[in-house]
Amino acid sequence: MKEYLDERELLCYAYAARWLPVKPAFAKNNDGLLQAYSFVADLEHQHYAGELPVERAAAIIVAARGVAGLNRDYLIETLRRMAAEGFADEGLRGLLRRVEYLTGILESGGGI
Repeated sequence: MKEYLDERELLCYAYAARWLPVKPAFAKNNDGLLQAYSFVADLEHQHYAGELPVERAAAIIVAARGVAGLNRDYLIETLRRMAAEGFADEGLRGLLRRVEYLTGILESGGGI
């Protein structure tokens, strides 16, 4: 599984692989910490954009396409998966609203 993730995430993207401590929901204190294999933004990578105004980030997302599809669909799926796991991020939701605006509410059904 690690090899698959590395192949998918590390070939040409602005990520670095890290083992990070995570606290599962069932842990009562830090004694229950586990190590999770994760990907974090590589701040030195040429494609790392840092903090962008929502308008600029949305314009980049609308124009971007990768080997797996449209970047806007990646944003939509990310928010769907987060919601399914009980997480919310108002910044990402605001970004999606701007992407929807720029694409005519995803061309009235053209998103995933």
